[in-house]
Amino acid sequence: MPDERIQFRVLYRQFLASLIDFELLSAQGDVTKLLGQFAAMLAAFSGMMGFGALLFDTRHMFPRVATEALTGAAHFLISTTMLVAGVFAVLSWDAAFPERRDVLVLGPLPVRARTFFLAKAAAIGAALAVLVASLNVFSAPLWSLHFAHGGWLGLPRAVGSILMAVFAAGAFVFALTLAVQGVAAQILPRPVFLRVSALLQIAALCTFIGAYFLEPPVSAPESKAAIFPSYWFLAMFQALNGDAHFALAQRAWMGLVSLALVAAVAYVLAYVRTLKKIVEQPDLAPAVHGFRWLPRFGNSIDTAVTRFAVRTIARSRQHRVVLAFYLGIGFAMMVLFLRAPAQQKNLAGAGMALVFANLVMLIACVVGMRVVFTMPLALKANWIFRVTESRAPGEYLAAIRRPLFVLGVAPVWMVSACVFFSIWPWRRAAEHLMILALAGAIAAYVCLYGFRKIPFTCSLLPGKSRIHIAYIGAMGTFLGIGEAARMENDLLDRPAGFGAAIAALVMVTAAIRWWIGKNDEGEVQFEESEAPAVLTLGLGSFE
Repeated sequence: MPDERIQFRVLYRQFLASLIDFELLSAQGDVTKLLGQFAAMLAAFSGMMGFGALLFDTRHMFPRVATEALTGAAHFLISTTMLVAGVFAVLSWDAAFPERRDVLVLGPLPVRARTFFLAKAAAIGAALAVLVASLNVFSAPLWSLHFAHGGWLGLPRAVGSILMAVFAAGAFVFALTLAVQGVAAQILPRPVFLRVSALLQIAALCTFIGAYFLEPPVSAPESKAAIFPSYWFLAMFQALNGDAHFALAQRAWMGLVSLALVAAVAYVLAYVRTLKKIVEQPDLAPAVHGFRWLPRFGNSIDTAVTRFAVRTIARSRQHRVVLAFYLGIGFAMMVLFLRAPAQQKNLAGAGMALVFANLVMLIACVVGMRVVFTMPLALKANWIFRVTESRAPGEYLAAIRRPLFVLGVAPVWMVSACVFFSIWPWRRAAEHLMILALAGAIAAYVCLYGFRKIPFTCSLLPGKSRIHIAYIGAMGTFLGIGEAARMENDLLDRPAGFGAAIAALVMVTAAIRWWIGKNDEGEVQFEESEAPAVLTLGLGSFE
């Protein structure tokens, strides 16, 4: 029997790396570049929060206001850590438990299930620890300068308290996700669990995002705040730091220990009872044949590309989860903007709030769909389009736009039509829907600029995206949506202004459409690659 310590180290590295699906990456892709970029983004966010701590000054504040501000800062650190840990738990949903490939590869080898189990658990735990540490590497020590009691002597205690609280909060969220997944895996038959698992995954993601945006402020009554676990771990931090919040802190400790035990039992049972089922049973039972008709979406190329995109979204859990992340953010922002007391009393009269929420949801759906289009379903799929390419590349590039309108713009527009025609006068609702359709077309064309891939068929090149630019663009887009909502709310029910706005939007849409169509030359991209450092003429093959 080989040394178990060597087996553990090899499996640990393999499982840690397998958190990302390498089969979907470009041949020139470097996964360390992607991981480094993600860690740098979290560390940069931590640095921004820490810079806020350096600018924070309580000398000119009333004691009550200063205490409330510091409590809000500590709660923000804890709740943000819980959100990031929850997103990681959802995205690593399949990596937490054994997969069919792992069992088939390691089964014939002299590897004990104990080594397999410990290596998998250690890889997941290490990734979560690095994630939480990156998010709090600067913010926790710098804010502890304000949290400390008794000057510099209390600083070590404050730093240790906030770090213990954020790591405990992240472990709580991950243990909750693991417990739900493990209990469902033990109760349900495996084929049923694999189908229900996708719904649980999306529900967990939407729950984490919704709870983050909809949590009450720190000034809310304790009875209302005590419902949310983030306030339990805030009380844990305060109790460790010397403040008196032992009741909620005790709830945090009890919840963490209870979920850890449930998750551990379910995790062990998954390796004891599920390994044989993975080999003996199919992953998914054959689907029941039913009504599967889809309409035509233009010519044959448009129809083929759009139907492929629709069926990929319907069948791929990974793509639905990523799309649910963007939709969850949009839905949470929409609820956050509409939950003001005045708007809840008269929803039909909340003109600007409804317009803003509707535009946010539209942009979130379009951007989310555009992002998942870049994620390949299986690299074998692109060969179907390659070997059947019989027309000019421009026709394929034109057909790429159709799925974004069908899956990104049309669903939001149809739901909006049902909502606004039921609460607004028909003329006002029709005017808003006309503006919404043009806004969706502009957003779709902007997102498709430079996009030369058939959805779900091109490999990924890690580290190519510029996340900091995307963050700045998102902030600018959010401010632009607010200004657009204000302008539209002023123009509705004003025929002259509304007509001018429609004419301007039509001209902008036509100009962007012309610019996009002007670049419909070249080839469809199926493999992302780095630009070569030295360009060659390709003359070396001639003799």
